[in-house]
Amino acid sequence: MNIGPSRRSFRGWLALLVALVVVLPAAKVSADDIVVMTSGAFTAAYLELGPGFEHSTKHKLITATTTMGTGAESIPNRLARGERADVVIVAAEGLEDLIKAGRIVPGSRVDLARSSIAMAVRAGARKPDISSVDGLRRALLDAKSIAYSASVSGDYLATELFPKLGIADQMKGKSQRIERERVGAVVARGDAEIGFQQLSELLPIPGIVIVGTLPAEVQRVTVFSAGIATSSPHPASARALVNFLASPAAAGIVTKSGMEPIAAGGQDGPRDLNPAEADFVLKDFQFRSGGRLPELRIHYRTFGTPQRDAQGVVRNAVLIMHGTGGSGASLIRPEFAGELFRAGGVLDVSRYFVILPDGIGHGRSSKPSDGLRARFPRYGYLDMVEAEYRLVTEGLMVNHLRLVMGTSMGAMHTWLWGERYPAFMDALMPLASLPTQISGRNRVWRRVVIDAIRNDPEWKSGDYSKQPPSLRTAQEMLFLMGSNPVLRQTELPNLAESDRAFDAAIAATLKNSDANDVLYQIEASYDYDPGPDLEKIRAPLLAVNSADDLINPPELGILEREVKRVPSGRAVIVPLSPDTRGHGTHTIAAVWKSYLEELLRQSSR
Repeated sequence: MNIGPSRRSFRGWLALLVALVVVLPAAKVSADDIVVMTSGAFTAAYLELGPGFEHSTKHKLITATTTMGTGAESIPNRLARGERADVVIVAAEGLEDLIKAGRIVPGSRVDLARSSIAMAVRAGARKPDISSVDGLRRALLDAKSIAYSASVSGDYLATELFPKLGIADQMKGKSQRIERERVGAVVARGDAEIGFQQLSELLPIPGIVIVGTLPAEVQRVTVFSAGIATSSPHPASARALVNFLASPAAAGIVTKSGMEPIAAGGQDGPRDLNPAEADFVLKDFQFRSGGRLPELRIHYRTFGTPQRDAQGVVRNAVLIMHGTGGSGASLIRPEFAGELFRAGGVLDVSRYFVILPDGIGHGRSSKPSDGLRARFPRYGYLDMVEAEYRLVTEGLMVNHLRLVMGTSMGAMHTWLWGERYPAFMDALMPLASLPTQISGRNRVWRRVVIDAIRNDPEWKSGDYSKQPPSLRTAQEMLFLMGSNPVLRQTELPNLAESDRAFDAAIAATLKNSDANDVLYQIEASYDYDPGPDLEKIRAPLLAVNSADDLINPPELGILEREVKRVPSGRAVIVPLSPDTRGHGTHTIAAVWKSYLEELLRQSSR
């Protein structure tokens, strides 16, 4: 990274940033470099994480640390005058503004971390008590001078907090908005008695002491997010960097910087969507393969509260099941949960009780990598559906579902739910699936993964001490099948860029993958065959696939033919568009949520 040596201490990184805004003349940026514009609390963590990304991908990061303010070197103004950027890291609200302005690619936003506002004083100065709202108010009134940042935290103080505390007039003459440097530096010089900024931006500044974060009643938590600039010539490499910053592997450094990480894949997702989480343990679970576990753990997340009618029937529960290799957490992302679960969304969690289980072998549920390795019982989709049903009925005491839906593997589970428990739900919505046995190309790519692992000498019948090379083959095949050719060509425009981006993407997935887990996940589809019982499905069913899905190609005609056997079934094939993502379209709710609205209307009581 051009901003300093990779061995610089964490405090050193921020000390360098305090006075520095890096201006990037276009001539100094190589075509292969990744240009990052960053402002705010995530900058410290990014700077410490950057060298690791450079080392693993051989990309050079060119970094501009600036602001979201109104100055000439602010991010909005630099982008407006055509400066190149690949990745922009700012507060989520600011990123959304840049998306609306056409500077950031829609749908590219990834939430990285949550940050709280803190207060600091000069080292050696008295530390006021701000543990309560009254204490904070007294500290503000007693202070002779106050500094706050030219960012979302400063805007909150000036426009909301001060008026809320009834002291807006008293603050006008003694508070100042800091545009071109860190608030901590102003406090350290003695130019302000107290200062407010994101905790991670204050933490490394020498010469100050952190008094504490704002009381919970008046705290404003800010989500910091990354997005891909529309001007980026290397969108695939940019996405690889964003995924790296959001990965669980980055969480330790993010935490050290004073922020709460939002790990991808375990991504907590959209702001203000905080699920309840727990485990449900099934005693002496018998698998259809003949194996058994004394205890089968099913982890789950829920949003909202179940509501019962006069007869005690739950009327607002929604079960959503994830795809192969995912988890319930993988659906808590802006383009899915953020689109559906938000206030006013189709599945607004103030109205619905949403259940997101981790399937057997996935997420935090029981899986081979917990210790049994290849001695873990062989499981299939029928076992997974049974465990999901028992979670709903025995664990959560839900006796009826308003909606059952799922993505990819979860969509296949949705068909099975409709057949096995036909009176249990009002509606079914499988996203990206076919109601037939795994066959043809869909079976071939799975066999490539299965055979690569099972025939790998380093797999050692599942008792390896390090991940076998075949795990890379598995992840490469999953990468191949997950998107559409048009998007891939855009992201990977030439040989060199294709190799760099591909290697970076696979390296990121390998950090959190286990060969036994992947093998079992792929093999689990062996007993999927809803075809013989489609007529048993009673609830209205709306199946949605996309025309660019390599796993479920529409030219087969299977979905359209087989859905006719479902008494109240219907299929939609979403055409290829700039918004579709191949098989991954199942998670882009904006593409298909109108069909979900239609299904809920048609199936309402």
